[in-house]
Amino acid sequence: MKRILNVLIQKKLYLAIPSDEPVSRQRFTLFRIFSIVGALTCFGVSIKMIATIEDCGLLPVFIISLGVIMIFNFYGVRNVNKLQTAYLTMLVSAVLLLHIVSYTCGGIRTAGTLYFGVIILYAYMLLGKKAGRWFTAIIMVHVTYLFFITSFTDWTSFAFF
Repeated sequence: MKRILNVLIQKKLYLAIPSDEPVSRQRFTLFRIFSIVGALTCFGVSIKMIATIEDCGLLPVFIISLGVIMIFNFYGVRNVNKLQTAYLTMLVSAVLLLHIVSYTCGGIRTAGTLYFGVIILYAYMLLGKKAGRWFTAIIMVHVTYLFFITSFTDWTSFAFF
């Protein structure tokens, strides 16, 4: 059982991070939590949508796809030197998830927009100051985009609710 748990949490990769780099180890732990919980959330929400909404379209497929990307991204990392790329992939997947869901959850008028703040925080913690600034700028542009499509078009709805 312990061996299965070690494989599930990528303990071998965690131990490959030098013990004299506690920040790198904490980053990996944060990445592990975000990846596993994010993927499970994607799968759970998609199953709920399929079970409760008659015509939910392709949205659950997109959400499941992003969950699969998160899982493959986490378990696909075999080398400590590839972690930065994996962190970036996970954060981009999270932004795409919020982007896709925002069309059927009210656009800018949904509480889901607040999760962009979490992604910005994770970008700073996982990728550093420079990438954190880039994610902040990209998300600010995205929030502005959501404001305009919510206010001036009919591209968004509350169909998911």
